[in-house]
Amino acid sequence: MVITPSDKGQCTCSQRKYRTRIAIPRGYQPNCDRLDDKSFQQPPSLLYGFGLHQTDLIDYYRTYISPELPPVIHAGIRNAFVKDLRKHCHTFAYFQLKKAPHPDNWHRDAYTYVLAIYTSHYLHASELREEDEKGIFDCMRNRLEGCRGQEPSWFRDPAYD
Repeated sequence: MVITPSDKGQCTCSQRKYRTRIAIPRGYQPNCDRLDDKSFQQPPSLLYGFGLHQTDLIDYYRTYISPELPPVIHAGIRNAFVKDLRKHCHTFAYFQLKKAPHPDNWHRDAYTYVLAIYTSHYLHASELREEDEKGIFDCMRNRLEGCRGQEPSWFRDPAYD
């Protein structure tokens, strides 16, 4: 599920150092002061990046890695995809490829995966400089057809569904 950017806010932290350039939608801002406090219930985590379809990964694999698909298609393609994309986008950034939340999979045009470079819970600690972030997103758009028509968005993290 894509979280629309119309309802943006900032993280709820007491320290100014936790303010971020990218706004986290209201209702999802973590309390950064209590991220390690297991007794405090944080809001569900969001992922910031692009939505992808399974065919985007298969096309990427065939174009940049090998015309022959691996024997274990899903895991083999995902692992090779992430490794190759990190290498070619020269990214030191932590990014992850996660299955899209289950409810979205009922829709024909729903994304199968979320390719994210940030999570809402740790954006304050991992946010890149704007020019570095732009370089990574441009590289992703150049190498992935599925990213070309998109701007990065917030998606629900399936780990919290």
